[in-house]
Amino acid sequence: MNNSRQQKNIDSSEFRERVIQDNFNQANYEKVIELCLDGEKKDKQFLGLIHKWQQYRFQAYEVVQDETNQKSLGMSLLLDGNYDYFLILKQLYSQEEWSQVLEYITDNLSQTRLRGTIYVRILIEEGLTDKLLTYCENSPIEIEHLYPHLIEQYPQRVTEIFIQHIHSMAERSSNRSAYRNVCKVIKTFRKVCGPESANVIIKELEDRYPRRPAFLDELSKV
Repeated sequence: MNNSRQQKNIDSSEFRERVIQDNFNQANYEKVIELCLDGEKKDKQFLGLIHKWQQYRFQAYEVVQDETNQKSLGMSLLLDGNYDYFLILKQLYSQEEWSQVLEYITDNLSQTRLRGTIYVRILIEEGLTDKLLTYCENSPIEIEHLYPHLIEQYPQRVTEIFIQHIHSMAERSSNRSAYRNVCKVIKTFRKVCGPESANVIIKELEDRYPRRPAFLDELSKV
């Protein structure tokens, strides 16, 4: 295919991808990078396509062992929600460098919509229980499934967050289905923090909501 016709068709994402793959097969990695950068520029309104071109570009950087661009692009892809690049980035840095890089990653992810997904996964894998605790303090509902990672190191705070979460749920509850959900959490709380703590909060709820007979009935079943 002559260059003029190729240039005419390159704006088609399917065609661009085919040309990128052809250049990969021919080991024309600089051309791959060029095509990807051009695609990222022209398709900037389409996030899915941008990520596709960036991923191809990253592969080219890997092959030519361009670690500087791998680190830069890998970070961008990670912060955009591509968890796989976290493990790749970790391999690109020395142990001495990694702590600072990890701090940068977690600080950035903590401020985005990805807090509840990639952010938490990284905190767990890296053993950053202090940040995980802060996350639960700011979003107590998360204690329901994150307590296994915190209970050994922060038993008192786990208990307090559970209590806060249960009281908050109870305050918002107004029907039997919601009351059952509160009691379900209390059962988890009893398993994690002990029957004595569970009995205390049940008594608190009974005293606080004497005019909710359905709630009192559900509490009596816990």
